[in-house]
Amino acid sequence: MAEGQCRGEIALVPKGSHGFGYDPVFFIPKLGKTMAEIDPEMKNRISHRARALEKLKAILPQFIKMAGERKLNGIQKNAKEA
Repeated sequence: MAEGQCRGEIALVPKGSHGFGYDPVFFIPKLGKTMAEIDPEMKNRISHRARALEKLKAILPQFIKMAGERKLNGIQKNAKEA
């Protein structure tokens, strides 16, 4: 449904204490820091998950509307068959 990307490089030396997993070696050149070095609030704005969520928030209302229409059509179709 939605995809997000956060571009970076693999650091040679792990740095930072925030985050988990690969955060200490995921270096963000634009910031000059690893994901583990930036504060959690900033990480939550730039991470691939945050970017995917922003895209999902933009398309979710339309998706819900379409799902509701399909359900309504199914109910109407079943009522005609009964």
